[in-house]
Amino acid sequence: MKYLLQENRLFTVISYAVFVLMLGFVLSPKTIVLDVLFVMFILLPFPWVAKVLYQKTEVFKHPLFLFMVLFFAYYALSAAWTPQAYVSTEWFKPLVYGILILMFCSALAFMNLNSPQLFDKMLTWLIYAAAFAALLSILNWYNYSDGKFGTRLRGITRAHQSIQGAACFGLVFLLTLVKMHGPIPRLQKMLFALCAFVCFAFVVLAQTRGILVAMAGGTLILFIVRREIKPLIYLLLLALLVIGLSFFWLDWSVLLERLSRSMPYRMEAWLTLFFKSLDAPWFGHGALYTQVITISNSVLPHAHNVYLGTFFLSGLVGLCLYSIMVLCALYYAFMNRAHDTYLFALIGVIFSGIAMLTDVGTVIIGISDLWFYLWFPIGIILSTPRIAR
Repeated sequence: MKYLLQENRLFTVISYAVFVLMLGFVLSPKTIVLDVLFVMFILLPFPWVAKVLYQKTEVFKHPLFLFMVLFFAYYALSAAWTPQAYVSTEWFKPLVYGILILMFCSALAFMNLNSPQLFDKMLTWLIYAAAFAALLSILNWYNYSDGKFGTRLRGITRAHQSIQGAACFGLVFLLTLVKMHGPIPRLQKMLFALCAFVCFAFVVLAQTRGILVAMAGGTLILFIVRREIKPLIYLLLLALLVIGLSFFWLDWSVLLERLSRSMPYRMEAWLTLFFKSLDAPWFGHGALYTQVITISNSVLPHAHNVYLGTFFLSGLVGLCLYSIMVLCALYYAFMNRAHDTYLFALIGVIFSGIAMLTDVGTVIIGISDLWFYLWFPIGIILSTPRIAR
């Protein structure tokens, strides 16, 4: 059984290069920086990486990889039956995006297979980097908002869009919870707790309810899997502390407005898109069909629900293929949950599944925050043994 690579210096250099790209998701000022990092550290060396993975591992034979290829291929093919009026010169994008995502996930599997210990350290460094970016964003928010909670926080890095950026820091929050478990020095555990606090505060101040619900769901599953109650109580106290501190800046009228914000139009948008999806229920309208929804004098650029969006674009066939892929990822992560890295991946996939209930129109897009909070955990799961333990 070919599982772990035999670590060598060149493999490690490639791993560090991919890690620089991961740092870019939380630290880079513009998306163009991510594009450049992807070309330099994944696209250019990928032929060699793919050769190593093919010869020395079973990543390309992994059921999860095969289901990913099947879903991506079908989604790209669906562009062929997009009504001509909506087809543009970018007809090739679904295929290209699928290939790039496969490269990204394969590179992550390569990193973990090269040296699980080094990959674990890199996850720790990623926590520190994300917490630093979140702290700078909070300080910047306090400066431009005059400390008023009604002003929505936006990150100072490229993760500036409130929902997508909050999802990145929400995933890092869950990673931090996973890393806090086990025999680690008290000082490091305190540092992890501080990082978790900062990331949670970022999401609270960004006022993204869907991400908060996803974080709560991921946290609950984490402690259920570990059968731990005491840490969950501490975490609830931490959450109450953050929310309590936020209330110093909060006007109750603002709270009520924020809680009711967007749900009516989202529900209307979901119903509109669902009934429109029934025009082509089996195979969908095609990957290039526009998802723009006009409701109540407002225009939404996408479904704000990845499952409805996938159903609309690729039909029940596409939705089933996507669901099978996700269930496969969950199965392999769960079977290897004794390892913290795979436990994080399990919680990460669950987190992204909940977070995308109220945002995103499709999972096959160019390099973006979605790659971090969905394809990052799935890429880790690709490094699990093909025969689940």
